[in-house]
Amino acid sequence: MIVKPPVPEDIRRPRTPGFPDRIRQRCVRLAHALADRGLYGTSVTKSVIICGFPRSGTTLLHLMLQTGYPTSRRFPRERPGLVLAKHEWPARHSLLISKRPNDVFWIDEIRDAYRARATRPRFIVTTRDPRAILTSKHKGRSGYYVSVDRWRGTFSHIRYAREASDVTVLDYGELVRDPKDVEQRLVEAVGEPPTAPLDSFSTAVPEGFNTAALNGVRPIDTASLDKWREPQHAERIRQILVEAPELMSVLVEEGYEPDGRWADGYR
Repeated sequence: MIVKPPVPEDIRRPRTPGFPDRIRQRCVRLAHALADRGLYGTSVTKSVIICGFPRSGTTLLHLMLQTGYPTSRRFPRERPGLVLAKHEWPARHSLLISKRPNDVFWIDEIRDAYRARATRPRFIVTTRDPRAILTSKHKGRSGYYVSVDRWRGTFSHIRYAREASDVTVLDYGELVRDPKDVEQRLVEAVGEPPTAPLDSFSTAVPEGFNTAALNGVRPIDTASLDKWREPQHAERIRQILVEAPELMSVLVEEGYEPDGRWADGYR
């Protein structure tokens, strides 16, 4: 059994603005206890939390689920799952869908926050070829988006989290190569069928949804899988091999490469 690794020092625990936390938590806890008994609002029976590596498809999956489950409690921007579990008031929704890559560091805490409730949390953890993550750029930001330290810290928590039965791991490569299979796994994770096809997201973006991380909304294709091989990333790959010597074994263990011959051209 893998022991939970420490949360990296630069990852801050989610905090809730506004009401003093202790007072608000008590009020929300009471409201949800009443909702679970059918006395106030609607009890959230399922909470789906999307998290994992940055630049690994979390925004795309969030958009797909919002498209397929339009009556769910959903958010156009990132909301910490721990904050939602402790501070979100009951509303007219039985399904809640949230997305925030950093929630992968707080899966145990989010699960514990729901333990006294009727809500069943389900975590969808996204992964991707480390080379693609570490050479990815975000629209409107200069330089590479994910540092080696951030990748390493996130990977250690994903290895820990994926042992749990309420965690579904989806790789970005699987998503773009076989979206229908991934769609079925998403539906199984949610626990109920969608009311609209998940692959209709490109033509049915919910109003206000923040698409900046997608660098443009378009149908799923495989074009982005091998962008890390482009010449402009060669020096970045060399740097990564120096900073993260464990990358070679990780790529083999995770099934991205059969061996280390891919790196011969970067030495």
